[in-house]
Amino acid sequence: LWRNENHAGVKDANPVAVNQETPKLSIALNGIVLTSNDETSFVLINEGSEQKRYSLNEALASAPGTFIRKINKTSVVFETHGHYEKVTLHPGLPDIIKQPDSESQNVLADY
Repeated sequence: LWRNENHAGVKDANPVAVNQETPKLSIALNGIVLTSNDETSFVLINEGSEQKRYSLNEALASAPGTFIRKINKTSVVFETHGHYEKVTLHPGLPDIIKQPDSESQNVLADY
């Protein structure tokens, strides 16, 4: 789980059980721009027929109680009333993408 405020991005060792059911988000994650500064990273999300840009800790226009809590390379973690949901850009793609080794880069650069 991801905590907000001063603990953003810190995995909670003692997750809290949430009794209320939270409906699945009805959005489409279209893009992620991840920078070295969390404050300048943003995501592109389709809500209905509109594409919108959101940054960390912003509430969704279509769900004002849902906030973006973590932006990864391939996914975004949302929080709705203490319930966390991860939406992946491409399902099945890991959050950490292995970079090619330098030998592979040299071979590709030779073409």
